[in-house]
Amino acid sequence: MDKVNILLNDNKFEELEEVKPDNRENQNDHIYFKVTRVGIGLDFHCLQNQNLPPDAFTLPMSEMVKRLFHNNAFTFLVMAWSGRRERVNIGVNTKTTEGRQFVDLCTGQRGSSFLNTQLTRVWNKGKEGECVFGGNYDSGVNRMLSSDGYCYEGTVMFMSHTDKSGEFIINTNGKSSIFGSIIGEVYINEVEVFKEAAQLSDITQVTVVDCGVWVAD
Repeated sequence: MDKVNILLNDNKFEELEEVKPDNRENQNDHIYFKVTRVGIGLDFHCLQNQNLPPDAFTLPMSEMVKRLFHNNAFTFLVMAWSGRRERVNIGVNTKTTEGRQFVDLCTGQRGSSFLNTQLTRVWNKGKEGECVFGGNYDSGVNRMLSSDGYCYEGTVMFMSHTDKSGEFIINTNGKSSIFGSIIGEVYINEVEVFKEAAQLSDITQVTVVDCGVWVAD
């Protein structure tokens, strides 16, 4: 990966310093974040190899990536099934290795990402402790030790210590055992999206069609 740029397409370029048109030579050899405005911040969508529109501006990734990692990151997953498209926002603690790995898989900074992966299974369906599993088993993340104890509805866990490295788990109903390291929490009320997905006869029809990180201005 010789060069990674951020593509800005929200016509708010004056709010960012030193934004200049990019040299368009060999632009197809580059990958870009697509950046869109959401509320008082910016969505950094997962890195992809994409053609630039003629009026696009770019900014070197090094100018912005420091904004992606603080003590907490605000990530998002957009899931689609049966004509529906639902966004879920997840607050992640990036003080932990597992939390940073989860963010990496939302942004694609290390190559692999959650983009175009499916929810994979439901544990304890319809009962207390129900959890939804999804993610990227082939992400190549480092394996770490897991936590122990219990978690509650909306808790987000991440598996980085087994053959299913890169798997995330969302608790959707009451108290459950912990399957991996606790890294964050789904925003209030948005866990309902995972609850509805858990009731499908085939949860693997749910695909992550977009993911990334939201950064406040």
